[in-house]
Amino acid sequence: LGNGHIGILSSAELFHSQEIVLAGVFDSYNETLISRVQSAPIFTNLDIWVDGEELTLDNIDNWNQTIDMKNAALTTSLGFKGKCRISYKLLAIRNLPYCAMAEVRIEATKDVNIRVSNKYSVPKSLSNATASFKDGSLPVYWVRTKSYSGRHTICSASILSSSEELEVTADGLEGQSFTKDIAQGKT
Repeated sequence: LGNGHIGILSSAELFHSQEIVLAGVFDSYNETLISRVQSAPIFTNLDIWVDGEELTLDNIDNWNQTIDMKNAALTTSLGFKGKCRISYKLLAIRNLPYCAMAEVRIEATKDVNIRVSNKYSVPKSLSNATASFKDGSLPVYWVRTKSYSGRHTICSASILSSSEELEVTADGLEGQSFTKDIAQGKT
């Protein structure tokens, strides 16, 4: 997916991206000093647990994935043991350069407890990663890194939000997470 400024390479792993690249930003990748498009911290990875069990490709059903090239959106929908239906949409936002968004909708078919963890991944081409978390009405988690040569500082921020208030906690360089009970028939 891409919007001309940010590119997201999807992964075979559920709710994960393989790489995020920044168009127009070049740096050496390793000691060969050959330039390539700069990678960014991967902020779109999610791990989801339902009633204490992590969702994987082995325990889901009714998996469906569609890509909308015009709107730069990859939508994955699936079911989990008759307990819930999940829709995960990854978007490269066109009118906001260098911005992307993952939108998750969980519809409970039975009462469930969910845990969602936004897992950051820092590529090998980046160094000196530090994480910060600002709690408040809109909790923000961000990672700051340096490119291989040290020429570029690359920052990435994410917000876990909902129509209902969430208690979001930070997990160091791992990312942020929340837990929530969802009643049958609710999202």
